[in-house]
Amino acid sequence: MIEEQNVDLHEDCKTRINNLKRIRANLHEALRAHLPDYELRHVERQLESDRAQNLAAQDEIRDLKLQLQRPLSGNSKTKCETDPSDKMTKLIDERDSLAAEKEEMTKQYDHLKKECETANQGLIVAKDALIAAEQSAKDEKGEMTNQFDQLKKECETAKQDLIVARDALIAAEQSAKDKINEFDTKVAELADVKEKFATVEREKENILIELQSKEAALSLAMIAEQESEDTVKQLQQELTSTTEDLNSAQRALLAATGAKNNAEKSAKQMCTDLKAEKELCINTIRDEMAKEKEETIKQFDTVAAKLVDKNIKISKDLENATNAKQKLQRELSAIKEKMRLADAKRDAAKKELLESTNAKTEAEEKVVELKEELENLKDEFAANATISARIREPSEAEPSGLLQPILRDNERRSLFLGSQDNNDSGFFSSTESSTKSEDNLDD
Repeated sequence: MIEEQNVDLHEDCKTRINNLKRIRANLHEALRAHLPDYELRHVERQLESDRAQNLAAQDEIRDLKLQLQRPLSGNSKTKCETDPSDKMTKLIDERDSLAAEKEEMTKQYDHLKKECETANQGLIVAKDALIAAEQSAKDEKGEMTNQFDQLKKECETAKQDLIVARDALIAAEQSAKDKINEFDTKVAELADVKEKFATVEREKENILIELQSKEAALSLAMIAEQESEDTVKQLQQELTSTTEDLNSAQRALLAATGAKNNAEKSAKQMCTDLKAEKELCINTIRDEMAKEKEETIKQFDTVAAKLVDKNIKISKDLENATNAKQKLQRELSAIKEKMRLADAKRDAAKKELLESTNAKTEAEEKVVELKEELENLKDEFAANATISARIREPSEAEPSGLLQPILRDNERRSLFLGSQDNNDSGFFSSTESSTKSEDNLDD
């Protein structure tokens, strides 16, 4: 009966060690997910030392298993049953072996207690690390929120500046359009001036045509004078050729001479008047045309200078408007780039916040799993306490004196299990309180 209980205790020890290994692995994953590198290295060194201690404990358990297998051999049991005289000696030997096993089990339980305390400390460290990570995530979230608000304000300011610049650009374009319309008006005025100049040129041509007609009339008068001279010559020839008609010829000559003189005088006067009128008309037309030409040239130069100034001013205004437009486009590109960077930062912040939330959820799930595993350990410890209570009850087939050390050992073991339960319950209460505080922080 005692040997079977020892075997059960040995199996319980193996189960607890496996559970502690699983808890250590889960704790290692949780710490790896939430602790910084230097803390993680420190925890890994602690886990390495715990692993070395665990290997030593496994060696001790292996030795203990070998020791537990010795009393279970069939020969000793047969001898004990077949040889009643050596029963007391065998029981004393078993008592001594059980006392040694009790000491070994006590050491093993002390070692397991230390490992549980180490696991509790590791969980506390993990809890503190989770709290620190959540606080850091909240601080980063607040900082990113402030940066996002600042970027939002900058975007609003840039948007207002862009609206003002757009209005200025629209006003500049309207001013340029007005100046272009004014330039078109001046061009139309210049076209009118050119049309007037063409009209003056046509009037000049008409005056020249009129002068040419007057010159043709003067030529006809000179031809008539030449014809009168021919007539006089013919009369003189008739006068010299005939003598009979001398008197009549003389009278005709006198009449012809008078007519000639009158014709010459009238022709000369007409030529003089025509020449004077021609020179007067030519001089008048020349002076008027020169004056009109000078005035037209002055007006044309003035209008051309004004148009050149207007063109230069319009070119400058267009260049300034183009530069302002390019500047606004560059500012708009810079603002778009800032908005793109702000969106990228916001997306990165959202991604980091989501990752921290997922990490927190995973850590909470790990903590829940650790709680469940520790609850299972508590149940196993309670089962062991029940086994110890059963062992504490005296058996009718065995003497009570020999079982007193075993009962004291079981009592001390049950006390150890009770203290372990208290420690576990304290740890769970602290873990639950920390979880509640984390939920409050999340709210």
